[in-house]
Amino acid sequence: MKRFLADITAAHTTTAVAATAARLPQIQSRLVDAGLAGVQQGRVMTWLIDALTCRLIALAETELGPPPGPYAWLACGSQGRQEQTFHTDQDNALIFTDGLSDDADRWFARLGARVTEGLSACGISHCAGGVGPHNGEWRRTVTGWRHAFMDIIRHPETRSVMLASHYFDLRCVHGDAQLLEQVRQDALAEARANRLFLARVKQNALRSRAGIGAFGRFHLQRRGPARGTLDLKQRGLLPIAQLALAHGLEAGTTALSTPDRIQAARDAGVVSTASARDLSTAFAAITDLRSRVLRAQLRSGEPPANTVDLKHLGGLERSHLRASLGVIRRAQTALEQGV
Repeated sequence: MKRFLADITAAHTTTAVAATAARLPQIQSRLVDAGLAGVQQGRVMTWLIDALTCRLIALAETELGPPPGPYAWLACGSQGRQEQTFHTDQDNALIFTDGLSDDADRWFARLGARVTEGLSACGISHCAGGVGPHNGEWRRTVTGWRHAFMDIIRHPETRSVMLASHYFDLRCVHGDAQLLEQVRQDALAEARANRLFLARVKQNALRSRAGIGAFGRFHLQRRGPARGTLDLKQRGLLPIAQLALAHGLEAGTTALSTPDRIQAARDAGVVSTASARDLSTAFAAITDLRSRVLRAQLRSGEPPANTVDLKHLGGLERSHLRASLGVIRRAQTALEQGV
């Protein structure tokens, strides 16, 4: 990894950055072989993707000239939570100081376009939902972001609550972290005091259901090329991340990662010690399994995916997966009864 970081630092073109980024799948494969836990792999892979993002920003600034004012490049989603794998897409945003001209916004728009194109060249695809600082909705002043946060909290409609899962995952990757920090602190306080908003976030945590039924039967994909497989992300990791966000907001924690939010919720008395332990264990187990599945796909020449064919799992792996998904199902049922 030291060589990877050195090569990123030495890269003077987007092409050179992309050539180095092509090693990310092999790096994660070696991490699996070394026995590193999946949660720790997520932090390492995020660290590396942060580094190549910062290099692309530096190259863009060289081309565009100095920034017109203080700003920060932000990540949300799995990168914001530091839970990435090499198989990921872009979830980025940008915040800049108040009081700049319209020309400044256009400069930041050009920066966003160059960096997102660079990330795409590195194999990190554009967000299908349009999340990115090339999009004005994800490129705002400090005041603009403050208004955006307060709007989703005070008017928790369906789309607003779905946006909350992005907004509260935001993390500074490059630039002035303080631009975001005060906005985040104010938003967390507002969210914790708004019972309707918290209730809507809890309801949103029930949208992605655990991949197992009441009688222990796996919920498999019913159509498309992934038919007959289980989506470990949508049916396993995402439900836990959304539960952790809901509990974390109620606890008022500044933590971003799923395990840290769960522990903060436990410490605040929002969830029991047993529930926190079970959710953390389930998250770790499914993260480990996804890492092994991605390594197997890489070695067999298959395109990377978050789905697994259960026929390829051993009996013990299936048993652990069933138990982990059962934890999620019970946690969602308990949340549903309390909403």
